[in-house]
Amino acid sequence: MLDVTRLSQEEEEFAKKLGWDGFYTLSPQPVKGRWILETEWKSLEELKEVIRKNRKKVPIWVNGSGLKANRMILSLSGISFIRALKLDYVAVRLASKNGIRIVFDFNQLLLRSGSERARIWSKYWQVARLVRKYKAPFALVTLAGSRWELRSPSELLAFGRKLGFQDPEIKSALQIESLSSSSA
Repeated sequence: MLDVTRLSQEEEEFAKKLGWDGFYTLSPQPVKGRWILETEWKSLEELKEVIRKNRKKVPIWVNGSGLKANRMILSLSGISFIRALKLDYVAVRLASKNGIRIVFDFNQLLLRSGSERARIWSKYWQVARLVRKYKAPFALVTLAGSRWELRSPSELLAFGRKLGFQDPEIKSALQIESLSSSSA
Protein backbone atom coordinates (compact mmCIF):
# COMPACT_ATOMS: atom_id res chain seq x y z
CA MET A 1 0.00 0.00 0.00
CA LEU A 2 1.22 3.44 -0.92
CA ASP A 3 0.20 6.77 0.60
CA VAL A 4 0.33 10.30 -0.82
CA THR A 5 2.21 12.78 1.39
CA ARG A 6 4.23 15.97 1.28
CA LEU A 7 7.17 14.20 2.94
CA SER A 8 10.63 13.78 1.48
CA GLN A 9 11.64 10.27 0.42
CA GLU A 10 14.05 10.14 3.40
CA GLU A 11 10.99 9.59 5.62
CA GLU A 12 10.11 6.36 3.79
CA GLU A 13 11.67 4.14 6.49
CA PHE A 14 9.36 5.66 9.09
CA ALA A 15 6.38 5.07 6.78
CA LYS A 16 7.41 1.42 6.42
CA LYS A 17 7.41 1.02 10.22
CA LEU A 18 3.77 2.16 10.19
CA GLY A 19 2.88 -0.48 7.60
CA TRP A 20 3.16 1.39 4.29
CA ASP A 21 5.10 -0.06 1.35
CA GLY A 22 6.17 3.51 0.58
CA PHE A 23 4.56 6.74 -0.56
CA TYR A 24 4.19 9.21 -3.38
CA THR A 25 5.39 12.74 -2.75
CA LEU A 26 3.02 15.47 -3.89
CA SER A 27 5.10 18.16 -5.56
CA PRO A 28 4.84 20.84 -8.28
CA GLN A 29 8.19 19.69 -9.73
CA PRO A 30 10.01 16.35 -10.03
CA VAL A 31 11.46 14.97 -6.81
CA LYS A 32 13.52 11.89 -5.98
CA GLY A 33 11.48 8.68 -5.83
CA ARG A 34 7.77 8.33 -6.56
CA TRP A 35 5.95 11.58 -7.11
CA ILE A 36 2.64 13.03 -8.25
CA LEU A 37 2.49 16.38 -10.04
CA GLU A 38 0.49 18.88 -7.99
CA THR A 39 -0.61 21.54 -10.41
CA GLU A 40 -1.48 25.11 -9.52
CA TRP A 41 -3.72 26.55 -12.20
CA LYS A 42 -5.09 29.98 -12.92
CA SER A 43 -7.13 29.20 -16.03
CA LEU A 44 -8.62 26.18 -17.70
CA GLU A 45 -6.34 26.65 -20.70
CA GLU A 46 -3.28 26.60 -18.44
CA LEU A 47 -4.52 23.39 -16.80
CA LYS A 48 -5.12 21.77 -20.20
CA GLU A 49 -1.54 22.62 -21.20
CA VAL A 50 -0.14 21.06 -18.01
CA ILE A 51 -2.19 17.93 -18.67
CA ARG A 52 -1.08 17.76 -22.30
CA LYS A 53 2.60 18.00 -21.36
CA ASN A 54 2.57 15.61 -18.37
CA ARG A 55 -0.27 13.08 -18.69
CA LYS A 56 1.96 10.31 -20.05
CA LYS A 57 4.82 10.96 -17.60
CA VAL A 58 3.29 11.25 -14.14
CA PRO A 59 -0.07 11.17 -12.30
CA ILE A 60 -1.62 14.66 -12.07
CA TRP A 61 -3.21 16.01 -8.87
CA VAL A 62 -5.51 19.06 -8.94
CA ASN A 63 -6.72 20.97 -5.91
CA GLY A 64 -10.30 21.94 -6.68
CA SER A 65 -12.04 25.18 -5.83
CA GLY A 66 -15.65 26.18 -6.45
CA LEU A 67 -18.36 23.86 -7.73
CA LYS A 68 -18.40 25.29 -11.26
CA ALA A 69 -14.60 25.10 -11.56
CA ASN A 70 -14.59 21.54 -10.19
CA ARG A 71 -17.10 20.47 -12.82
CA MET A 72 -14.89 21.95 -15.56
CA ILE A 73 -11.81 20.21 -14.13
CA LEU A 74 -13.60 16.87 -13.91
CA SER A 75 -14.74 17.13 -17.53
CA LEU A 76 -11.08 16.89 -18.60
CA SER A 77 -9.36 13.58 -19.13
CA GLY A 78 -5.77 13.03 -18.05
CA ILE A 79 -6.17 14.11 -14.44
CA SER A 80 -5.53 11.35 -11.90
CA PHE A 81 -6.71 12.93 -8.61
CA ILE A 82 -8.88 15.83 -7.47
CA ARG A 83 -9.00 17.07 -3.90
CA ALA A 84 -12.16 19.09 -3.38
CA LEU A 85 -14.91 19.49 -0.83
CA LYS A 86 -17.35 21.15 -3.23
CA LEU A 87 -18.64 18.32 -5.38
CA ASP A 88 -22.21 17.55 -6.37
CA TYR A 89 -23.76 14.62 -8.21
CA VAL A 90 -22.85 16.06 -11.64
CA ALA A 91 -19.20 16.44 -10.64
CA VAL A 92 -19.01 12.94 -9.12
CA ARG A 93 -20.58 11.43 -12.25
CA LEU A 94 -17.95 13.24 -14.35
CA ALA A 95 -15.22 11.83 -12.09
CA SER A 96 -16.66 8.36 -12.53
CA LYS A 97 -16.88 8.74 -16.31
CA ASN A 98 -13.32 10.08 -16.66
CA GLY A 99 -11.70 7.80 -14.07
CA ILE A 100 -10.55 10.67 -11.84
CA ARG A 101 -9.98 9.67 -8.21
CA ILE A 102 -11.73 11.83 -5.62
CA VAL A 103 -9.38 12.34 -2.69
CA PHE A 104 -10.41 12.08 0.94
CA ASP A 105 -7.55 13.75 2.81
CA PHE A 106 -7.30 12.60 6.44
CA ASN A 107 -4.94 15.46 7.29
CA GLN A 108 -7.73 18.01 6.79
CA LEU A 109 -9.60 16.41 9.68
CA LEU A 110 -6.50 15.79 11.77
CA LEU A 111 -5.40 19.44 11.78
CA ARG A 112 -8.83 20.93 12.50
CA SER A 113 -11.01 20.96 15.58
CA GLY A 114 -14.48 21.95 16.66
CA SER A 115 -16.97 23.30 14.15
CA GLU A 116 -14.38 23.44 11.36
CA ARG A 117 -13.72 19.69 11.69
CA ALA A 118 -17.48 19.02 11.80
CA ARG A 119 -17.99 21.06 8.62
CA ILE A 120 -15.27 19.12 6.77
CA TRP A 121 -16.59 15.78 8.06
CA SER A 122 -20.09 16.71 6.83
CA LYS A 123 -18.76 17.58 3.35
CA TYR A 124 -16.75 14.33 3.23
CA TRP A 125 -19.82 12.34 4.22
CA GLN A 126 -21.93 13.97 1.46
CA VAL A 127 -19.27 13.38 -1.20
CA ALA A 128 -18.68 9.78 -0.02
CA ARG A 129 -22.38 9.07 -0.39
CA LEU A 130 -22.26 10.29 -4.00
CA VAL A 131 -19.03 8.36 -4.68
CA ARG A 132 -20.73 5.15 -3.53
CA LYS A 133 -23.88 5.89 -5.53
CA TYR A 134 -22.07 6.63 -8.82
CA LYS A 135 -19.22 4.15 -8.21
CA ALA A 136 -16.61 6.86 -8.72
CA PRO A 137 -12.97 6.00 -8.01
CA PHE A 138 -11.56 7.48 -4.81
CA ALA A 139 -8.37 7.57 -2.79
CA LEU A 140 -7.84 7.75 0.97
CA VAL A 141 -4.60 9.57 1.78
CA THR A 142 -2.92 11.12 4.80
CA LEU A 143 -1.31 14.00 2.88
CA ALA A 144 1.08 14.24 5.83
CA GLY A 145 3.37 17.25 5.93
CA SER A 146 5.51 15.78 8.71
CA ARG A 147 6.23 12.33 10.09
CA TRP A 148 3.95 13.13 13.05
CA GLU A 149 0.97 13.60 10.73
CA LEU A 150 1.57 10.26 9.00
CA ARG A 151 -1.00 7.61 9.92
CA SER A 152 -0.97 3.84 9.49
CA PRO A 153 -3.01 2.05 6.81
CA SER A 154 -5.28 0.62 9.53
CA GLU A 155 -6.22 4.16 10.60
CA LEU A 156 -7.15 5.04 7.02
CA LEU A 157 -9.13 1.80 6.83
CA ALA A 158 -11.14 2.98 9.87
CA PHE A 159 -11.53 6.43 8.23
CA GLY A 160 -12.93 4.76 5.11
CA ARG A 161 -15.35 2.68 7.18
CA LYS A 162 -16.62 5.83 8.91
CA LEU A 163 -17.26 7.32 5.45
CA GLY A 164 -19.45 4.29 4.72
CA PHE A 165 -17.18 2.37 2.35
CA GLN A 166 -16.78 -1.42 2.47
CA ASP A 167 -13.38 -3.02 3.18
CA PRO A 168 -12.70 -4.15 -0.45
CA GLU A 169 -13.42 -0.60 -1.70
CA ILE A 170 -11.16 0.89 0.96
CA LYS A 171 -8.29 -1.50 0.25
CA SER A 172 -8.59 -0.65 -3.44
CA ALA A 173 -8.52 3.08 -2.56
CA LEU A 174 -5.30 2.54 -0.58
CA GLN A 175 -3.62 0.93 -3.61
CA ILE A 176 -2.52 4.21 -5.17
CA GLU A 177 -0.17 2.39 -7.57
CA SER A 178 -3.01 0.39 -9.11
CA LEU A 179 -5.16 3.53 -9.36
CA SER A 180 -2.57 5.70 -11.11
CA SER A 181 -3.26 6.20 -14.79
CA SER A 182 0.46 6.31 -15.47
CA SER A 183 3.41 4.89 -13.63
CA ALA A 184 5.76 7.16 -11.75
